[in-house]
Amino acid sequence: MSGNTLKTYGYHMDSFYRFTDGEQPVSNVTEQMLDDYTLYLKNERKIKDVTVNSHLRTMRNFLYYCMECGYVEQFKLTVPKYENDFEEKLITIRKTKNRRQQIIPLSKTLAEILKE
Repeated sequence: MSGNTLKTYGYHMDSFYRFTDGEQPVSNVTEQMLDDYTLYLKNERKIKDVTVNSHLRTMRNFLYYCMECGYVEQFKLTVPKYENDFEEKLITIRKTKNRRQQIIPLSKTLAEILKE
């Protein structure tokens, strides 16, 4: 693993640590806490979806390791998947918290901007 990869993982872990105010042991991490963390990254820190997914992938890898070691109870962590169809002016979110696909319409202007 490269030094930059480790640095990025450290940044992601530090972000989650700050989100929990450093008060939560890893054994208390739940699926709901990760959902709240996702909303925190999007709404409060204004991080783009691609970066949020990067944070979640780091957390997923770390938590799956902790699950294997018995530090955290087993649960499945899914990272949302997005598909863009700018020609049809739609964004499709396939993996959501409630497991329902969401289709979000785009205005013509926004679709043109996003295509660039």
